[in-house]
Amino acid sequence: MLFIKDQSGDYLPAPKEIVFTEAKRLSSYQLRRGVRINSSDVAKAAVQNKIGNHECEMFACLFLDSAHRLLCFKEMFRGSVNCATVHPREVVKEALRLNAAAVILAHNHPSG
Repeated sequence: MLFIKDQSGDYLPAPKEIVFTEAKRLSSYQLRRGVRINSSDVAKAAVQNKIGNHECEMFACLFLDSAHRLLCFKEMFRGSVNCATVHPREVVKEALRLNAAAVILAHNHPSG
């Protein structure tokens, strides 16, 4: 259980909306430029809140430099409930534009 301190100094259970808002804020902090993505667990945590809760399929990329520091997180394609069309040439074009040394591909499964 997470608690928050109100103006009177009392601690109250945090509403679910506040917990989710704060989690998204912390997640976006994780995705700032220059963050090192050095394991699959770090990559998963970095993208889970960005694309995990959408109602449609999404395909996103983490573009990294040669030291595996984040250059850019970009949502590349959106689809329907159970599919998303991905054009590899667009991923390659963006990687070249950013001069990325590595790309991590990510997608969600909203239909389960």
